[in-house]
Amino acid sequence: MCINTQTPLLKFKASGLELLRSIDAPTKTLDLHSLNEGTDFEFSPGGVTRMVLPLLTHMLKDGVTSDAHWVCLNPGAPSRVRMDGITIHHVSLVRERTAGYGLAKEIIWRVLHGLSKPSEGESLWADDFVDYTYYAW
Repeated sequence: MCINTQTPLLKFKASGLELLRSIDAPTKTLDLHSLNEGTDFEFSPGGVTRMVLPLLTHMLKDGVTSDAHWVCLNPGAPSRVRMDGITIHHVSLVRERTAGYGLAKEIIWRVLHGLSKPSEGESLWADDFVDYTYYAW
């Protein structure tokens, strides 16, 4: 199973990032349990941590899936982190693409939830949507 969120599960602190830079390589998967919560990293606040992580944990425990992958934006983080049966893949986008991705995602979210209709200039085919599809790619 693979899940994708814009918000990362983990936020790495400066001390953790320095340690990671010395050991991280594109082919290496970091075991999160080798770091210290609160010193090297912290869990992101909000719904991603409170809802998605328990969902994946229960699905693994109940045998709904045997392998879970989580893709999220997290520039500067290690490319892959393994934690309790979940492999977290951190994606980086150049800053110019990140802004467009966020704008397009918010338009899609509001329209699909019936909160608004796209206003003039908020077409899903605008340049921002190119950045949204770039992230998906």
